[in-house]
Amino acid sequence: METERLVIDRLRRSDKEDYFKNISHDKKVLETFICKYAETLEEFDFEPYLGRDELFAIRLKETGRLIGIILYFDGDGDSCEIGYGLGSAYWNKGYATEAVARFIRFCFEEKGFRTVCASFFTGNDASRRVMEKCGMTFERFSPKELTYLGVERDLTYYAISREDGGKVFDDGRFTLGESAGEAYLIADGKRYALSCHPFEPCLYIKDESGALTVVRNAFDPQAALAAFARGETVESITGREYDALDFCEAVEYAAGRGEITIDDAERVFGDRAKKKPSRAETANDLAEEYPFGGDGGIDLAGLAAEFPAVCDKYPDSEVDHVIVKDDLPYAGFASHRRALGAACRELFDDDGDGKWEYDAAKARARKLGSAALFAAGGEGGELTYRGAFLSPPYGNAYADEDFDDLAAALFPNGSDCLEVFEWTTDWSDYFDGGREWWGALCLTVYDRSLDRFVVIIASATD
Repeated sequence: METERLVIDRLRRSDKEDYFKNISHDKKVLETFICKYAETLEEFDFEPYLGRDELFAIRLKETGRLIGIILYFDGDGDSCEIGYGLGSAYWNKGYATEAVARFIRFCFEEKGFRTVCASFFTGNDASRRVMEKCGMTFERFSPKELTYLGVERDLTYYAISREDGGKVFDDGRFTLGESAGEAYLIADGKRYALSCHPFEPCLYIKDESGALTVVRNAFDPQAALAAFARGETVESITGREYDALDFCEAVEYAAGRGEITIDDAERVFGDRAKKKPSRAETANDLAEEYPFGGDGGIDLAGLAAEFPAVCDKYPDSEVDHVIVKDDLPYAGFASHRRALGAACRELFDDDGDGKWEYDAAKARARKLGSAALFAAGGEGGELTYRGAFLSPPYGNAYADEDFDDLAAALFPNGSDCLEVFEWTTDWSDYFDGGREWWGALCLTVYDRSLDRFVVIIASATD
């Protein structure tokens, strides 16, 4: 198995030293991953680990060296549990998420399991975040399930089904993905199976009753989903460029119409431009298209007065916030991207130390559960909002009550009315130091009750 940066394969006898250093002798790993500690390489017995079919090494593709392990167990019937451990020297780099996501695919596609679950010691927010990023959701809480290192431990379980595992796009209204080799769309609770003619460019849309719609001169849905998973667009025979949301809208519009052409399905777009902005378009260009203030724009003026008093109480915070108001009607992910572009102009064009380079058009996002926004930050794990505020690299004097005070000022009506997107951080040099050292964070949070966004960014670095 391979990912962009990793290889996942069988253990080798030559892995003994790396396994010892990164797993069995790493006391930070010992706190989060159940394993037997070894004080010296000489006393470390590596033989029991070799030849186990369920146990795999996680290696850096660049060097081939083992940096962690991953395994499945209790694999009877349709479900299994997975576990993983990563040397603490490799935390905060996204490796765990990359390995777990690929291993879940292996469990579904090659082992044939229908459900994959994983557990973590309650309070280990880093593992929780890895699981959530891989599409897993909360399943159950198990108090005092086991005793480890002399302490009774609570476990929290997350799980993902094969159907969820093939998810490519989900904005709350549409879910687009692949299950058991078949593409599907769920639109407002209605499920459609998507396939294509083996020789002709026809898209077949079948609803749950078996009613079939044929869209002629359309897409191979498998090829379209593969492109969307890579963050790319596809182009129809009419020259219209589609992203995942466009595809979902067209399929929903076409469903139930019998036999139509792609031209007919594209009526759903009305006067919308056929071509999307170039991926090379910078966030400055986006900001010019949606200027701050004025009709149809993004307003920052006047909003700053809504929260600086509470922010001024925390001058040592390394988290930056921007409140954004969009005069255009809320449009889900598109509005989040506009808010991100506005915040970039406010924060990066001149933050007092000069300009930061950025290209927000390259940013990619995933939707988070609103409760995750306020979750506790785990040491040694991926950066969280709370963790960035309370635990920067050189510390500060703030406590949980301070974070709660700030959150109450920014989100006065609680988490139920929030929609949160977490963005990649490889599109600006502002984040480079954090990505190399302690972690980087970029969130857009839409508050339905106030019709406004809060954009949150942090880069924790030496």
